Amino acid sequence: MAFARKDLSRIGGSGYGATVWMHTSAEAYSVVGADDYFKPAITEMAKGDCVWVVDTSTPTVYITYVDAHSASSITTATGDAVTA
Repeated sequence: MAFARKDLSRIGGSGYGATVWMHTSAEAYSVVGADDYFKPAITEMAKGDCVWVVDTSTPTVYITYVDAHSASSITTATGDAVTA
């Protein structure tokens, strides 16, 4: 399944600070955390933005951030899992 913009929500952030995003998907984090997964939102996201990835299939949240960002590529860092 590909990235769907409707699954990405801006939670907060303003001024010069990083933005916090939440992405919800039933896809495994190995898919969502892959390079350029968030490319359709590249003009909205910036290096240093925090991303909470909610995997609805395994009730797990991964906390990551935009590690590299250019006009043509976006990469997130390896996420840390938060589980029950």
